[in-house]
Amino acid sequence: MSKIKVKFDYNQIIKFRKELEQVTQKEIDVLCKEIVYRLANELLEKVKMRTPVNQGLPNDVNFHGGGGRLRDSWTIGNVTKSGNIYMAEVINPMHYASYVEKGHDGVYIPELGVSLYTRKNPGISKEGKKIIKWTEGVFMLKISEDELQKDANKFVEMKLDKFIRERLRR
Repeated sequence: MSKIKVKFDYNQIIKFRKELEQVTQKEIDVLCKEIVYRLANELLEKVKMRTPVNQGLPNDVNFHGGGGRLRDSWTIGNVTKSGNIYMAEVINPMHYASYVEKGHDGVYIPELGVSLYTRKNPGISKEGKKIIKWTEGVFMLKISEDELQKDANKFVEMKLDKFIRERLRR
C-alpha cells in the first residue's frame, strides 16, 4: 500500500475566513438582488418564447390580444427582500393571462377557430347553438419556471464562486 502526503497552508484557510467575515450585509444584498434579477430575466425570456400569439385576429381582448399583446405584456416587478428571502415577480397584467396559462371553460367559435373565456358573449354556431368547450392551458409560465429551476442552482453557485474569487483578489 502506498502513502500519499498532502501539504497545505492552514494560514490560507484562516485568511479566507477573515475575508468572508469582512463581507458586508450591503454587499450580500447587492449580490442576492443581482442574482434574483438575472434569474427573473431568464424566466422572462423563457415565458415570452412560450406565450402564444394569435395571428390575423382582431386586436380585441376577446381574442387574447391578437398580434402579440399578451406576449409583449410580460414584465418583471421590483426585486424585494422579506426576511432572508429575495424575490422578483414575473407578471403579466393582461386580465386573460391566467386563462391562457391554466385553461378555461369557455365558448368556442369554430368559424373563427378561437375560444372566448367569457359566457357573457356566447359563441353561436351556424345552427344557432351555443358551443361550450374546455380550452387547455398553455402553461407557459409553469413550464418556464420548472425549466429555470433545473439550472438555477448552477447559476447561483457560479455567481457565488465569482464573488468569492473577486473578494480574495483584493
